[in-house]
Amino acid sequence: MFEGFELEIIEHEKEKIFPWIEEFYKAVGNSMFLVNQLNDTSLRQAYILLDNAVELFLVNFLKAKKTNSKSDYRYFEVIINETKEILVNSIDILDRISQYHNTRNILYHKSVFITISKSRFKEYLDDVIEICDLMKLDNSSEIINRAFFDAYHNVFSSHFDERSKALNIIEDTIKNNFGIIPGEYHGDIILASPCGSSFPALENFEIILLGVLKKENVNRKKARVLELIEANEENASHSFLISRTDSYTWFSFIDCFWSKWGEGERSDIINIRKMINKYESQVIYKRDYIKKEMLLNAFDPMYTGQNSCNREKDKYITNW
Repeated sequence: MFEGFELEIIEHEKEKIFPWIEEFYKAVGNSMFLVNQLNDTSLRQAYILLDNAVELFLVNFLKAKKTNSKSDYRYFEVIINETKEILVNSIDILDRISQYHNTRNILYHKSVFITISKSRFKEYLDDVIEICDLMKLDNSSEIINRAFFDAYHNVFSSHFDERSKALNIIEDTIKNNFGIIPGEYHGDIILASPCGSSFPALENFEIILLGVLKKENVNRKKARVLELIEANEENASHSFLISRTDSYTWFSFIDCFWSKWGEGERSDIINIRKMINKYESQVIYKRDYIKKEMLLNAFDPMYTGQNSCNREKDKYITNW
């Protein structure tokens, strides 16, 4: 990559990357993460971070190429001019980077409120990638995108792990109650009604249960219902999961009902149990105990009401 630059080399999958380049890639990835928060504050901070990363990157590049240089790299103009001397066909790009840097100085040093657009950030990022290409850094675009993915994953991984653990516990509870073979595909666990809404949940429960029972005219058990009660809580939550006997898709009513100490002496729970008893010849009904938090953790907090924002993303990386 750069001859005569002796530093420990970091293994990065198939590539070997100098530490100062590795640090640059991570900083750019973090700036892309900030941009994806899509608010003015994050956009400004992303722009500042990207520019700081570029400045340090160019300084290290010059030190690697000009080992005996006595230049004062505290001045960005010096950095740009010396980089132009080394990189062929870089004048136009480096002039634009100077302009980006001037904008960063206003953001960083002056008491002026400036809005930075995502398109402006992307223009800067595109020029950064082109500079990397001129330096003949292999796969820089791919590695930067990987750094962005890593930054996103590190923020959200704890929630993913928590959700995965909760789903596994629910799946095991279902399998244990209905004798489903361990390891057999469980299907989907779907939130069938908003958490905390008893009346629509009661109506939806009836619609789903009766829909399952009317689906086939066969003389056998058609539906499975699992009632999960929160143990050792004065205002205990009651949750219900419904599935057809030949299906592994479960419709879940999480934290929609409650009773004192889980005894079920409330009208909505009494009505549900009466409905189940009415069709007991066609329904396999089981009752078990589980913490409400475990059920809530299995779903996105946007839908369970734990907070107002969606913390899980189906896609991490934006097309840049």
